Amino acid sequence: MAQKSSDVGTIRNIANQLKDANRPADIALGEKYDECLLIAFGKPKTSDDIDVLLKKINETAAELHDGCLSLLNASPKVAINHPICKGVLVK
Repeated sequence: MAQKSSDVGTIRNIANQLKDANRPADIALGEKYDECLLIAFGKPKTSDDIDVLLKKINETAAELHDGCLSLLNASPKVAINHPICKGVLVK
């Protein structure tokens, strides 16, 4: 009823109760469940691909290591005292 009348407050209240429940196996109920959550919370974020995240982290770590080595060559005292580079260089 709340969806038909566009009662967003009631939809959000019901969605908060449903968000931790299992999606109904019944097709019609499942669609209403999905629609309720969509109206209340918007489109769900897609989860990131683990392999893509790991690749990005490894690339960033390599760039950080290279940057800290460059800083070490340019100014050893600054590099050793820099909190991030200190951890990278000591490792």
